[in-house]
Amino acid sequence: MEERRIYNSHSSDQISKIVSLPSTFGEAQLGLDAETYDSISSKITGVIHCAWSVNFNYGLSSFEKDCIAGVRNLINLCLSSKLSTSPSFNFCSSVSTVVGTPSGPIPEELPTQLSYAQEMGYARSKLVAEHICMNAARQTNLRSRVLRVGQISGDTKFGVWNATEAIPLMLQSATTIGALPTLDESPAWLPVDTVAQTCIELMNSNTLDSHVLNVVNHNTFHWTRDLLPFLRKAGLKFEEVPQREWIKRLRASNPDPVANPPIKLVEFFAGKYDNDRAKGRMIFENGVARRFSGTLDATAAIAEDAVGKFVEYFREECWGQKRA
Repeated sequence: MEERRIYNSHSSDQISKIVSLPSTFGEAQLGLDAETYDSISSKITGVIHCAWSVNFNYGLSSFEKDCIAGVRNLINLCLSSKLSTSPSFNFCSSVSTVVGTPSGPIPEELPTQLSYAQEMGYARSKLVAEHICMNAARQTNLRSRVLRVGQISGDTKFGVWNATEAIPLMLQSATTIGALPTLDESPAWLPVDTVAQTCIELMNSNTLDSHVLNVVNHNTFHWTRDLLPFLRKAGLKFEEVPQREWIKRLRASNPDPVANPPIKLVEFFAGKYDNDRAKGRMIFENGVARRFSGTLDATAAIAEDAVGKFVEYFREECWGQKRA
C-alpha cells in the first residue's frame, strides 16, 4: 500500500479498519482457523475476489488447485453467511475470456463458445471461474457477479502503474531504444482507482441481480494520434516508427533485461506486432455495468494530464531517470 501511495493518503481511522488474514484459497476453509472463519461468515456482506496467478505460461490445470478451487471456496464462505440478506460475490474476471469472439459487440453474458477465450491457461481458467459463478447463482440464492475487467492503467491521483506490465514496458522503450511504434489501435483503458470504485459500487448494489458485467471503458483514444503526442508533452523523446520496425529495433537492442527491461517481452510483442495486419477494435457492451456504477458511466477516455502523471511516476520511481 505504501508503494502504491495508498497507505498515507488514508486517515489512521480508515487504515485501522484493514485486517490482513494469511490464507490458502485452495483449502475448504481458506486456511483460516474455525473461529476466524465463523466470525467472517457471521458478518460478511460482500466479497470482491481479485486474486489470481498472473502467469501466461501456465496451462489450465495449473490454475485448478488454488485459483479455481478458491472461487468455489469463497462462494461457500458467502453461502455460509448467517445474515438474513445473502452476501454478493463479485469475481474480477478478464476480457481475455472473450477476445476470440468472432464478430459484433461482446455482450455482458457468458460466451457461447469456450473457444472464445484467449489460447492460454490464464484466460481459460478465468472463463471456468465465470461459469462457476453463474452456476452458483442459478443453483443457490447467492447474488453472483462476474466483473469482466479490461486494460487497467495508472491511478488518477498519482499515476502509479506496475512498470513490469506489457504496456508500461512498451512505453519504456522510448527511453531504452528511442522509439515507439505507430499503432493503428484505439485502446480503452481504465485507471485502477476507477476500476476499484466501480467494483465497490457494483458490489454494494442491492438491486443488481446476478450478472456478467463488462468493466471496460466505453470511451477510447487512438494510440498514434492521441497517446504519442501526450507522451511527447509529458517529456519523452522518441522516434515514431512502423510496428515491424519497432520490433526489429527492440530485437537488436541491449539484451540485458536490467538495463533494457522491454527486451523481456520481445517475443510477446513480436507475436502481436511483427506483421502488417491491422488490429480490429473490439467493442464491449457495458450498459448494465454503467447503469449500476455512476463512476464507470462518467469515465472519459484517457486525457493528457493522466498520461503526464504516469510518465512522471515511471521516470521518477521506475525508469532510473530522476528528473532535474
